[in-house]
Amino acid sequence: MTRKIMRVLLLCIISIATFTTLYHVAPVKAAAQIDLLSHHGFFSPFPVGSYGVFSVVGEVKNVGDTPANKINITITYYKPGTPPLFLGSEVVSTYIDCVLPGMTAPFRAAYSGSNVSPDIIYTPSSLTGSDFPQGKSFELQILNSTFYEKDTPLTTYTTGTVKNIDTTPTANATNTKVTIIYHNRTDGSIFWASSTPLTSSTLASGEKVSFRLSSYPATIPQEKCNVTIVAESAEYLSQPFVNPIRDTIMPQIKDVIWLPNPPTSSEIVGINVTITKPDYASKIDKYKVKLHFRALGGTLRTKNMTQYEDLYRSIIDIFGPGQIVEFYINATDEAGNTRISALYHYTVQGQSQSGVPVEYLLVALIAIILIVVVYKYRKRLF
Repeated sequence: MTRKIMRVLLLCIISIATFTTLYHVAPVKAAAQIDLLSHHGFFSPFPVGSYGVFSVVGEVKNVGDTPANKINITITYYKPGTPPLFLGSEVVSTYIDCVLPGMTAPFRAAYSGSNVSPDIIYTPSSLTGSDFPQGKSFELQILNSTFYEKDTPLTTYTTGTVKNIDTTPTANATNTKVTIIYHNRTDGSIFWASSTPLTSSTLASGEKVSFRLSSYPATIPQEKCNVTIVAESAEYLSQPFVNPIRDTIMPQIKDVIWLPNPPTSSEIVGINVTITKPDYASKIDKYKVKLHFRALGGTLRTKNMTQYEDLYRSIIDIFGPGQIVEFYINATDEAGNTRISALYHYTVQGQSQSGVPVEYLLVALIAIILIVVVYKYRKRLF
């Protein structure tokens, strides 16, 4: 009996070993685990919101070993008091949808209304997320980025270019967006974050598209912050792009054309010029493209130029025959960079109002003077 039991046990062990060898099952990894890293709240007075806005900005980290998505954070607001007065709560999601293991993701919440005040108390809680086993591959690439400030209230704009680098012909990146994150360089805590969809929601394989994010407040201390930009689609992520440079790229003024060339004294002169900047930089400020002109030695005059995409147009008024007209163009972009073109000139052709060329009139005037002089002093001369 004992031998039979031993044989059965031995057969069971062999069967289990064989099954394990042929049908090996990978060990189950731990689920995504989300930790709250840092957060802070601040009040922005009117004109931000009808009564001002109390903003909460924070960051979470996936400390598990499985990608996570749909990470939500509950923010509860209170007014100081004994006990504190409950004002309300809201649930916000991280700007980055797919958070890989070890990756961080920012979030932002805002409380507004008649009860908003600088002394609001808030509590972030109830971090929830879902496992996202397949994760996302790094097939988006941020090629370049720059920033500048403008508008009232002052706002920071960050621009750049994203490319889908997946070489598979049918590999589209859909629902594309870009997120920007500001961290204090001293302690790494988050300062601000914002996100925006790309101008093209779908990027085909190898396709590029420019982006532009606005971030308020513009008092973000660029020199004290590490700025990180992440692009994401439904299928892909990008590696972080760190610290864009300030936009110091000058506008390019080219292809200056004036017609007719040369003009006559009865013709208005049309000025056409092409003014460009790279897609990833700030745009030309169409209200700050000016044409300056004058007759040689005269008073300088200025006109606005009208935009037609990259082409700008204006006119120079009629000037008299023989006059030399000089002109130049200056263009300023949204970042405040200004370019001044070369100085151009032309000579107005045609006749005077009498219908006689100016040169003939000068000769006739000299001849008359000579005749008068000869006649007056004819006795002495002859």
